[in-house]
Amino acid sequence: MLLICCKWIVANIFRWSGAYYLSRCIRIRLLKLPFVGILGYHHIGKIRLSLSPFAVPPERFERHIAHFSQNFNVIGMNEVAELFRKKRLLRDAMVFSFDDGYFDNAVYAAPALKKAGLTGVFYLTGQSLANEPLLWNDRLACLLESLTEVPSGVLETLSPLLRELIKSKGDRRIAKTRQVFMCFRDMPKEERNRLLEELSAFSKSYERGVSNPRALMGTAEIKFLVECGHEIGAHTLTHERLSEKKGESEAIQSVVLFRAHGYAIDSFAYPFGKPDDINVEIPKALRRSGIATAVTTVEGVVSVSKADPLFLPRMLVAPWHSVEFLLLRFEWFAWKSIIAGLFYSR
Repeated sequence: MLLICCKWIVANIFRWSGAYYLSRCIRIRLLKLPFVGILGYHHIGKIRLSLSPFAVPPERFERHIAHFSQNFNVIGMNEVAELFRKKRLLRDAMVFSFDDGYFDNAVYAAPALKKAGLTGVFYLTGQSLANEPLLWNDRLACLLESLTEVPSGVLETLSPLLRELIKSKGDRRIAKTRQVFMCFRDMPKEERNRLLEELSAFSKSYERGVSNPRALMGTAEIKFLVECGHEIGAHTLTHERLSEKKGESEAIQSVVLFRAHGYAIDSFAYPFGKPDDINVEIPKALRRSGIATAVTTVEGVVSVSKADPLFLPRMLVAPWHSVEFLLLRFEWFAWKSIIAGLFYSR
């Protein structure tokens, strides 16, 4: 909490002292080096969930919309792809992107953007098309939250860790929960599904409908997004890590599936999104399938003259991220890219 307070203070000083405006003026007017920022959201809502992505409060999200709509050129990923073709950007631009396809995106994010006359990019898994309620990682989170005991002889490889988790509280429980998640993430899909079924057999029941804060949107919500003018992007079939070459089919099949349902899919988001989560063959396969842009969870901003359109960085948004902090991060990443470019060119 102390660290967050310090960051908040620095960000406000940076903006209101005039340092932000000076930095931006030098970068754009003098050096003529504008950038594209891709904001990465997950949940929009007043919720706090273990083992789940950040939830940005609706009122904070609306402040993000208000500022960036007035001070940046808010665009979609189709326009980003066009910028890469032209290799020309005249002013700073911002993209609103949303991963996983949570139901609250359709309730809060899409209407708020529409009200402001803006559009966003929603990266969905094939589970939304199948009207399935939860991603595997969210189902795991629900099961772990309701776990009170681990019977002997069940989940033998994980039972010691699960028993430690049950006994733990506070930060220690969070750490143990994370350990369990990492174990499940790296398993083959079939083994993970089997263990989830075993785990559900002795966990308490949890809400499976849209009242579950982790619920995914379904086909009705996807239709609503399209009617509002938002872009749809693919995010694999079942939110699998793509670190192995066999993940290629998981990625490409999601693109094919959405296109078969009549959606124009030109952009993709890698689940988990770090370099270790993405096999080097996946971007090549996406390019062959006609995907123009793909986003990661690597932090940074985009230079349309230098970046790889199939490995784009983003600015991931946490619940406490104010407009001031996002502006600070944008300038930090922009200047970091500029300085790195100077050394790289030598």
